[in-house]
Amino acid sequence: MNSKIRTYLLILLSISWLFYSCGPDNNPIEPDPDPIEGVSVKCMTYNIYSGDKKGLEAIAGVINEIDPDIVGLQEVETNSTRVPRNVIEVLLQNTNMKYAYFVKTYNVNGGKYGNLILSKTQFTDSATFALDEVISTPYPRAFGYVKTQKGGKSFYFAVTHLDYQQEVNKQLQVEQILEDVKDINSPMILVGDFNMHADSNPMATLLSKFTLGCLNNNYGLTVSTPKPTEAIDFLMYSPVDSITPLEYNVYYDAFSESDHFPVVATFKIHD
Repeated sequence: MNSKIRTYLLILLSISWLFYSCGPDNNPIEPDPDPIEGVSVKCMTYNIYSGDKKGLEAIAGVINEIDPDIVGLQEVETNSTRVPRNVIEVLLQNTNMKYAYFVKTYNVNGGKYGNLILSKTQFTDSATFALDEVISTPYPRAFGYVKTQKGGKSFYFAVTHLDYQQEVNKQLQVEQILEDVKDINSPMILVGDFNMHADSNPMATLLSKFTLGCLNNNYGLTVSTPKPTEAIDFLMYSPVDSITPLEYNVYYDAFSESDHFPVVATFKIHD
């Protein structure tokens, strides 16, 4: 893609972004006049398409360019006949991340498939939960989280990848996620490929606990590359009195490494 086409695409994306809202209205969020004490954490979500487009090293390059503190990846296949590499080790060796937690969904092609959390800070807790289906599909789903800390502030970071087509499956799966975290009152950031729009009924259920992390009510289009038409990848947080979003952007420079754009947010954790 030459520079003129790329510039044109970014202009179109900027314009289209204005028409997507993550709140009940289009009133921008006014900045808090009082500075918020706490620790800033840069987070990222990225469906990597198993690295099929340009390879795992290209995915690692995107992570390095963004340089998050912690990232949740979806569509990670490792040690299989189709992807005969230890993908977790490849990504650890080629990024600034030091720790990994694999949220396995199922075995495939002699290997494993699921979601992956990479972090610069060590985990003190972790858990994986299988997500059920009302209508059976060939692709099981899972939800998982880790507990970590930065600057003395502990928080949970969770990742998921929900059902692709069946609305009843998505509804059941978000209800299960809420059940899985019902006893966690500490700050939590949830990221993933939710395969649903922000105004869908399953998302409304999920947002009974979580809040979308976007600013000025804009969350940006995330699929498909290089010309996205939908937003289905999000970062969200809970509770509202413990976390404050500072920045939220779709990283449109990564338009060829996967079929999704990565999404990046910085949160201030103050409890």
